[in-house]
Amino acid sequence: MPLNDKRIKAMKPKAKRYLIADGGGLALEVMTSGAKIWRYRYSLQGKQQPLLTIGEYPSISLQDARDRARKYGETVSSGVSPIAAAKKDRGVVQPHDSVRAFGDLWFAAELPKNPSHIAP
Repeated sequence: MPLNDKRIKAMKPKAKRYLIADGGGLALEVMTSGAKIWRYRYSLQGKQQPLLTIGEYPSISLQDARDRARKYGETVSSGVSPIAAAKKDRGVVQPHDSVRAFGDLWFAAELPKNPSHIAP
């Protein structure tokens, strides 16, 4: 049975945290503290992947969580991990496809450490 706001609000914490599935890979994890966290479950190439955290309820509404899960499902169906896609979107994964790109990255990282590398 899909979740609704009334059912979510009625969920109480237990001695151990537990997951309630909504469908389409979306699940709500109820923590021992009473916090309710949206998670997305998926598998790639037949292997179950770690749960992807979407956010905390009610900051992330049921509809928003479903929309994100649908988007993640589209990403997974194309064979890409939503975690890898999110990192790429945030710029965490930067390609070093040229010597110039690598050099720029190296200077940005190393110059603050040792300003004596700059020629006078």
